[in-house]
Amino acid sequence: KASAQNMAKAMDQLLAQAEQCIIGYQIDQLQQWAGEQRFALERSALLDSEAVAEQAEILDNCLDCIRTENSDYQVPIHNILHEDAQRLHRRDEEFQQELRALGKAFAAESNDIVGKAKAKVQQTQNAFEEKEWDRLDNSLRDVMLKHAQLHHGAGVVDGFAELWVHGDFHTNL
Repeated sequence: KASAQNMAKAMDQLLAQAEQCIIGYQIDQLQQWAGEQRFALERSALLDSEAVAEQAEILDNCLDCIRTENSDYQVPIHNILHEDAQRLHRRDEEFQQELRALGKAFAAESNDIVGKAKAKVQQTQNAFEEKEWDRLDNSLRDVMLKHAQLHHGAGVVDGFAELWVHGDFHTNL
């Protein structure tokens, strides 16, 4: 029994040593794999940083080109904008001159129309006044005739006074 126990202990020890050897081998393999992975990652990071640096340089060059082209176009653009502003100003002045000319033409036409209308109104007023004066003259002649008929030897002043008292003048005045 003792030898079986010794043998069992020896087997346990041998198995433990074998496990230790296997674990050691696996640790070595894992460390080797981790080192390879670290190396691959470091190399990848180096390549990425080189690519990023190259891209940054390319972007800087592109920005420089864009700034150069932009500055090259600024002067022509400014000149074009200035010319457009001048052209717009000239067109505004021409438009204002056209409006003034139209205004003068309409004013002249309006003055002509107003002058004709004024002459027609004046003519109508003169004709109306002429008729009214003729009517007043006829009315006064009628009054004078009545006065002469009423007046039998009395003076002209008495005849007018009598017409005034009777109210014959009031309707005509």
